[in-house]
Amino acid sequence: MYQNQTASPNLTLIFDGSRTNLGNHYNRSSGIFTAPQTRMYVFAWTVFCDAGGQYFLHVVVNNIVCASSNCNANGALWHRSVSGTLVAHIYQGDVVYIRTHPKGSYKGSIVSNSAHRSTFAGWSLF
Repeated sequence: MYQNQTASPNLTLIFDGSRTNLGNHYNRSSGIFTAPQTRMYVFAWTVFCDAGGQYFLHVVVNNIVCASSNCNANGALWHRSVSGTLVAHIYQGDVVYIRTHPKGSYKGSIVSNSAHRSTFAGWSLF
């Protein structure tokens, strides 16, 4: 992700700065990964929130929340980050993406800059 995104409900995070995207299965415009094959996949993410910011994240597979995390920098003077890993059996054509929780209150921005880079990665385990 090359730039900050304002946190809001049900926002799909767009990681537009992918450096390795073999087969172009991650769509840099929509933020959605489409599985090329049925396999076990690993997905990992690190997302930064700005000082005072807070939001909940979901990792979604075909509209089903499979993992979640909370970036909470309430009362903090500096950015905070949250990281997670998901291992899942994904079928060919399934879609995977990270979004903010569809309900709740949100403060601040999802941060991504040269000092605090928010990232999303996925790879086939076998």
